[in-house]
Amino acid sequence: MCGIAGFFLKNNTTPSQLMLKKMADAMQLRGPDGCGYFIKDSLALAHRRLAVIDLATGDQPMSTQDGKYTIVFNGEIFNFKELKQELETKGHRFHTKSDTEVILEAYRAYGTDAFRRLNGFFAFALFDKIQNRLILCRDRLGVKPLYFFNSSQAFAFASSLNALKQHEAFPADYDMESLAEYMAFQYVPQDKTLFRNVYLHPAAHYTVVDLSNHTLTCQRYWSPYEIPMISCSYEEAQEQLRHLTQDAVKRRMIADVPLGVFLSGGLDSAVVAALAAAETEKELHCFSIAFEDPAYDESDYARESADFIRKLTGKTIHHHIKTVQPCDFDLLKKIAAEFGEPYADASMLPTCLLSQFTRESVTVALSGDGADELFGGYDRYRAMKMMNKFPLPRPLCNAIRACIPDKGERSFAGRLKRFLTAAGASADERYRFIMTHGADSLTARCAGPDLASVLHTKAEPIPCGTDPEWRYPLHDMLHYMPGDVLRKVDVCSMMNSLEVRSPFLDYRIAEFALSLPAHWKLQGKQRKRILADTFRNQLVPDLGQRKKRGFGVPMASWFRSGWKEHLRTHILDDLPDGLFQRNELENLLKEHESGKTDHSYYLFSLLMLALFLK
Repeated sequence: MCGIAGFFLKNNTTPSQLMLKKMADAMQLRGPDGCGYFIKDSLALAHRRLAVIDLATGDQPMSTQDGKYTIVFNGEIFNFKELKQELETKGHRFHTKSDTEVILEAYRAYGTDAFRRLNGFFAFALFDKIQNRLILCRDRLGVKPLYFFNSSQAFAFASSLNALKQHEAFPADYDMESLAEYMAFQYVPQDKTLFRNVYLHPAAHYTVVDLSNHTLTCQRYWSPYEIPMISCSYEEAQEQLRHLTQDAVKRRMIADVPLGVFLSGGLDSAVVAALAAAETEKELHCFSIAFEDPAYDESDYARESADFIRKLTGKTIHHHIKTVQPCDFDLLKKIAAEFGEPYADASMLPTCLLSQFTRESVTVALSGDGADELFGGYDRYRAMKMMNKFPLPRPLCNAIRACIPDKGERSFAGRLKRFLTAAGASADERYRFIMTHGADSLTARCAGPDLASVLHTKAEPIPCGTDPEWRYPLHDMLHYMPGDVLRKVDVCSMMNSLEVRSPFLDYRIAEFALSLPAHWKLQGKQRKRILADTFRNQLVPDLGQRKKRGFGVPMASWFRSGWKEHLRTHILDDLPDGLFQRNELENLLKEHESGKTDHSYYLFSLLMLALFLK
């Protein structure tokens, strides 16, 4: 795991090594074990290294022996040994034990067709001296980030926005439409950033930058829409899933440094931990965090899973649990700075604390990320299915909703109010409302002239994909997962120099999940049906039936107590009048402080925006 950066100057001047060093230094936490540079004509590449595999000979930038190809690479390729053997039979020779060199030789053999052969998570930039071009590529599901801009002066890229900002040609103007979408979703969606003409490279694509004529060509190399439906029995599908998941876990346990497992109280991480315990010949270290608030604490469930796996496998399981206080406002400011733009998923606080705690003992951790999107783990999928099947007239929904008191987002009353609001809208509007917690109406109410001029709340149509019933999880897989979930994990783990690997994000598991009938994943009240059934014997009984809690924090109560003054100060003093109306912000704060209305999601978005602007 590493950080990469680079740029190409269009005036044919020699790049500044000082500027390249600034970009690399901004990613020091991503790669504390080493730094390297490559400058050729008008092209500059930089690499920060977190050494995990091939500690002795894996330094980057890495060039082939003949100097024809050079790469800076962030990630891991889990099938590199098979690819290496395949290439050796074709006459290719290797000088390291690194997966990085395998990418170079695969490109030499297959060109850009090599990218679809890679099984892993990655973002890399490859300089082809023969064709005088630079190729950027990102993994299929968007696990590893890669930002770029293309101006009249330069083309530049980096693993983080903070690194990209070090380039003197960075476009610093804000994109108001991106800001409006951030206020809706709590992150900037659709491969955009808050900065005009600065982008997140799309997942499953590669971009060719012609260094001679300065043109860019972006092309998709993998599509979830081209996967055929499976033709086998449910039992046969279970066997396939078992084999794929076991293999994905096994591949992700290859490391030359200590490795552990994130263990929550849920199904996904318990599956990963059980398979990892069965695979390893060593002790297995599992890491959990506990909260004092019982509404958010799952440590007892995590402890139960660890004990069960220990008895089942007979392996030594060291379960590390730490009770944390996520309401550290200084930590929030530190995390906010790492994102380089506003980001407001509050679960970043416990994610950062878990990563920090885990890094005290290991360098690599396995997680259960991705299973919810791939196998139907979110309650909103059941809600959407019910709304689409039994539509209710909007006046009736509004009348019932008006009679329900507001007792907070996580209360039954809060969930019912959101359900009724969404039920009275059209299908795509419903899903946007659920995903945004109704933020569009609050932005319309609070927006100042600069923001109001770009507001548009028309829901974008959500594609059906392989199964009409599976359109919402597929949409999440393509947008919410890389834009929110995976970005949070990447930033929070990398700021603690921890590599996180997610077996469920093996593209073969993703393709398998997309090929399944919807009712094999979500049936009645049962979420992730086939996953729970496949690994039933390796899990605590009835684990798959437990209510999903998520990795949240009691933000609503913090905004009425310990963080009340922080919230007021930053929102009222640090947000420009052109963006929001101060009197409406005052009203919003008073409504929340009274306890009659829970505005915590929207207030947190405002707070993170204020911290960013400050």
